Amino acid sequence: MKKLGLLVLSVFLLLGVVACDGFGGGGNSEKIDEVLDRLSSIVQDEYSKGEYYLYKEVTSDGTTYAITWSSNNSDALEVTSTVEEVEDMQQVKIIVKEVTAAVDVVLTAKIKSRTKDFNVKVLPQSVLTLDQFRSAANGLVVSFAGVVTHVYRGSNDRMDAFIQAKGNAGGILVYNVGAALQSKFVSGNEVVVTGTKDVAFGQHEIKDATAVSVVSEGNALEAKDFTKGADINNVNNQFALANITGVLKNKAKLTGKNNVVFASTDDQVEFDVRFENETWKLLQNEVAAGTKISVTKALISSYSSVPQLTLYNDDQITIGSLASAAELKALASAHFDSVIPNDNDNVVANVVLPTTAPYGASISWSSDKPTVMANDGTITRPSGADSEVVMTYTAKYGEESIGTGTVNFTVKQAVSTGELEAIFSFAFPKASDNNTSYSTATGISLTDGVSGSAVTIVDVHRVAFNHVTSQSITIPETWNSLVLSPRLESDGSAGTGNYNGVAYAIFNIGSVIKEISFDVRYWNTSAASFFSKVELQYKNGSGEWVTALDIKAMSDIPSDFSEATIAAGTCFKNVVQNVASFNASAFRLYAEGGKAGGNDARMMFDNIIFKA
Repeated sequence: MKKLGLLVLSVFLLLGVVACDGFGGGGNSEKIDEVLDRLSSIVQDEYSKGEYYLYKEVTSDGTTYAITWSSNNSDALEVTSTVEEVEDMQQVKIIVKEVTAAVDVVLTAKIKSRTKDFNVKVLPQSVLTLDQFRSAANGLVVSFAGVVTHVYRGSNDRMDAFIQAKGNAGGILVYNVGAALQSKFVSGNEVVVTGTKDVAFGQHEIKDATAVSVVSEGNALEAKDFTKGADINNVNNQFALANITGVLKNKAKLTGKNNVVFASTDDQVEFDVRFENETWKLLQNEVAAGTKISVTKALISSYSSVPQLTLYNDDQITIGSLASAAELKALASAHFDSVIPNDNDNVVANVVLPTTAPYGASISWSSDKPTVMANDGTITRPSGADSEVVMTYTAKYGEESIGTGTVNFTVKQAVSTGELEAIFSFAFPKASDNNTSYSTATGISLTDGVSGSAVTIVDVHRVAFNHVTSQSITIPETWNSLVLSPRLESDGSAGTGNYNGVAYAIFNIGSVIKEISFDVRYWNTSAASFFSKVELQYKNGSGEWVTALDIKAMSDIPSDFSEATIAAGTCFKNVVQNVASFNASAFRLYAEGGKAGGNDARMMFDNIIFKA
């Protein structure tokens, strides 16, 4: 089966052959027959549903041969009267229609009185349902039908299109549409798209689209009302359109294209809103927590499992008045516990205890053992044995109590000097430190969570220190992480510089280490497939890096980051490695892999503890 396409290249190849063969003499039947025979190089043996072009004329040695095309079965393959200029060549459009079974069609080309028949086959179109598409394996060539809801245009003529299945179900993303197909993706067009199935950042998509046909135009965009946060983050609603009315959970000051977090009055609908145009200017000044906001026909998507609504037009968002005191009190009562930390039986550093909560609530704390853990979370590690501490919290809205409870902490006993060398929790104190990324750097200093002194990471490459303050799920003290992110050059080869498929962070503690522990997880469900190696390594006496632990070989490293896994304490895996036999003080976290043109290979590490 020949490749689908506009066949423009074949046109020029044929012209070259015609010119080389010296065709001429417009009335020469033998020469015309030879030209017709040459057409077999561009007529496909098989066609599937879509639009195609065949050239309408050929010019050689000053003589123009006009070609007339016809079909003996217009119900399966129709030759239209539409003629378009493609690469300076006149092209006639043919439409291959949807059939339920393979149909044999005779496609006839005519020059003057001479004709040539081509026997072609129209294949049935296998258009997948949304459920079938999502369950299809990556790499399969598939087709999907739906209505174009939005297109996103980036730099360098980049375009992505979003296709929603009829009935306001979810949909798919058509990633990086080729220039020849972009004109078909117009909001309201019902289309059939063929290309390669893929999943990236948890989003189901077609990449490398090869064909698209427009079934109808001007379809209304369907949207439905959402009231539950779980629905926004449900894969079944991915790329559907949503209407939602909610209340700002926290105040937002937007000074550029940015995100804002919402929560509705019916349920904790919390999600990022992403602005793809100038809409953000509506929120340029501070908008108070508790402000009512309505969003219409917003595109449901996600980024690294964080639910997200995308707005493309200014009229998709309405900023209303402040909610009433009664409404805000009800919201504060329903959501203050979202910031309360979980019980912790391994406290070795000061604990950050929240004093504010959503919708203007405040939280105060009281310790039953203030000499071990003060009311503000400052700890003094006891001698001789661990100490159990009960912290009582009281949440208030104004002066009125809206809830109380306790959190249990186990403060670990103090250790001998030098035994606990460093704890890296990567908790940056300022918003300006968010997502600090180092392509290649040396001498990066982080603070030891136990002693408060600075500890140096000697060298890093393709590493980020990720600090996210606006997430769909409250993540107490766990989202601040070191991220290894190997990436390949755009041509897929292991190139040089920042995109050589390698990432690492080197720690030189200065003392021989006897144990290392850390928490680890993949960035999302697809990240694991992009790594070829993830290891904990140590430097031996010869200065060589040697494998201490094959992290990638662990089959139980989690990738699901949700309320359930946080509540269960299973969103990270704790790894403890005895390294006393290595007699080393220099260790590194090392990864290889990546995907050309993307940061899909990402692994997060937190709470790295070295014991000497």
